[in-house]
Amino acid sequence: MKRLILTTLGLLSFSASMLHAAATTIDNYDPWEGFNRAMYKFNYGFDKYFFVPVADTYRFILPQVVRTGIANFFDNLYEIGNVFNNLLQGNAEGTVNSTARIVFNTTIGLAGILDPATPMGFTKMEEDFGQTLGVWGVGPGPYLVLPVLGPSSVRDGIGTAVDATVETVWATFVVDEIYSSASDRDKLYWG
Repeated sequence: MKRLILTTLGLLSFSASMLHAAATTIDNYDPWEGFNRAMYKFNYGFDKYFFVPVADTYRFILPQVVRTGIANFFDNLYEIGNVFNNLLQGNAEGTVNSTARIVFNTTIGLAGILDPATPMGFTKMEEDFGQTLGVWGVGPGPYLVLPVLGPSSVRDGIGTAVDATVETVWATFVVDEIYSSASDRDKLYWG
């Protein structure tokens, strides 16, 4: 009797795992498999022959403290995207948190080079337009491998384009406000 119960439980467990595998296979359907494979190969080559050597050189030339300051500066610029998406998601706490991060890191943190907001309790909460679309009920859509950016979904690919536009408009506004001379502005844009 004990053997019969164990065998029955084993068959039930096996059946459940097969159903899960079948559901996973259907959920991972890739209608653009040919394109995605080509993009994967392109991205692999880009990483191997361009991005990794550039990143290694960057790490070799600049000390960690400088790299951290640069990363903090750009994180501070990108924080406006978090404010934008928190607003669109109706997340008041996230909006206040991201706004406080911008204010404190821009002022006390020397234009964002330092990150005093984190020790003050305003932790980074990354939001993007793909997440915003998800909050609004938009499904992810098919799997998609983007050139240079890598694996994504249709929803997140659209979100990436919207976020890039918002961040570009914001960065342009900041640059125009800080630099009055056209030559300084052009140098910063190219940088």
